[in-house]
Amino acid sequence: MQLLEIRLDNFKSHEHSVVPIKRGRNAICGQNYAGKTSLLQAIGLTLFGYCDGRARDYIREGTKAATICVMLKLNDGRTCAVRRRLTTPNGSGPWTVTDTENGQQVASGVEDVEAFLCAAMLLPKETDLKELFKNVVGVPQGEMVSAFLDTEAVRRSRFNPLLRTDEYQTAFKELLSLERLAETNMHNSKTEVARFEGELSRLPLMVEQEKSHKAAINNLEEQASQREAEIVLRFFRKLILDFVMIHNCAAVRTFTR
Repeated sequence: MQLLEIRLDNFKSHEHSVVPIKRGRNAICGQNYAGKTSLLQAIGLTLFGYCDGRARDYIREGTKAATICVMLKLNDGRTCAVRRRLTTPNGSGPWTVTDTENGQQVASGVEDVEAFLCAAMLLPKETDLKELFKNVVGVPQGEMVSAFLDTEAVRRSRFNPLLRTDEYQTAFKELLSLERLAETNMHNSKTEVARFEGELSRLPLMVEQEKSHKAAINNLEEQASQREAEIVLRFFRKLILDFVMIHNCAAVRTFTR
């Protein structure tokens, strides 16, 4: 989000003022009571809903109403006008946001406008804009370091919501469970690695055993082949002997006749 322009009508010392804001740093210069601080107060009222006194005290003396219009360029490139009107006797008045391209009102009332501004400034929707302006954006020049001199309890109550330290503490506590899970997984992995290393250490012995078993198998196969050849040889020898015997018997019978 970029601040483009501030328009003031009957706001404190400003009768009708238009202050353009350039991108980057801007220096507001002027004599005392020229209305420099009023610009910061106008931003606080219009963009943060912050008022450090009575709202009616911001209305120019002798008039009945004051109007502040802050022109913004949103992150998506659109421009819009945030208007805050203060009226007598109590200083209350409408607070609206209008899209300058189509003239359509996109937010109205405290709740809607604050939600719109939180989104425009990329802040969590539960951000307290008033406290943000009071303690960060619009700190008076003479009080820049006074907050750091308060007690620890006061500093915590003031800065913890702004710095969102509670969220970091919650995230840290939740990360502890992840750390424990990681440690458990690491321990299990180390156990598995040790088991695999133990099994791997037996590999040379198993390789030697495999070679020995293969040699024994080859030897048995050779023995089986030799025995098979012996059996076949014995079979044919017996077959030949049987044939010879049968032949001799037949010859004897023929001779005796």
